[in-house]
Amino acid sequence: MITILNQSRQPIAIFENYLNDEITEQLNGAYTFGFSIVLDEEKSQYIQVGNKAEVEGQYFNIVKHRQHDPKTTKLP
Repeated sequence: MITILNQSRQPIAIFENYLNDEITEQLNGAYTFGFSIVLDEEKSQYIQVGNKAEVEGQYFNIVKHRQHDPKTTKLP
């Protein structure tokens, strides 16, 4: 489960279905969490820079995100 928190650390959205979740750690470097979700009209709006993602009791700042619309993507 991924909980999205606002800047006051109040929960604003919960995602139970997500893909490609991965926590990576570099020696003396970044400790990051990445994941993918299906766009959801109600909850996706909360994945924005400034909010936080809580995963397994750990907090990650949302520093970038991107949207991918498969209807407009051209395949080779």
